[in-house]
Amino acid sequence: MTDSVATAEMPGEKKPKRTRPRPARPDNGLSVPLAGIAEKTPLETFRRKKAVTQLREALAMHQPVVKMCVAERLSKHLPYAELAKKFFLTVEEVADIMEKMRAWVRKYTLYFENDWYWKDEGQPRKLMPDPK
Repeated sequence: MTDSVATAEMPGEKKPKRTRPRPARPDNGLSVPLAGIAEKTPLETFRRKKAVTQLREALAMHQPVVKMCVAERLSKHLPYAELAKKFFLTVEEVADIMEKMRAWVRKYTLYFENDWYWKDEGQPRKLMPDPK
C-alpha cells in the first residue's frame, strides 16, 4: 500500500467534526437570551445623556420647585401624592405642573414622551412584547 491509500477514508467511516465548545447560557427560563436587553448599549447611554442635557435646558428658566418636582418624577417616578408631600404642594398642583411641563419639555426632547413618565396612572414601557 502507498501512503495515499493508507490515509484515505474507508467507505462508511466518518471523521469526527471539530467544533468549538459552546459558551454556557444562563438558564433564565426564557427561550431568548437576555444579554443584549439587560445591558445598556452605547447608543442608549448616549441618548440618555443627551436627553438629560436637553431636560436641564428646558427646566433652566423655571422655578426651583417646578424643576425639582419634574426631575424627581422623571428620574425616580415618584407618585403625585409623594411629590406633593415632599414639595408642600397639593396633588392637583403637581398634576398641573406635570401637564404644563410635559408640553414644555417636548419642545426640547422627545426622550421623555411616554405617558409613564408624566401620568400618575401611566404604565412602564415593555421591553419585550407579550407572548401570544
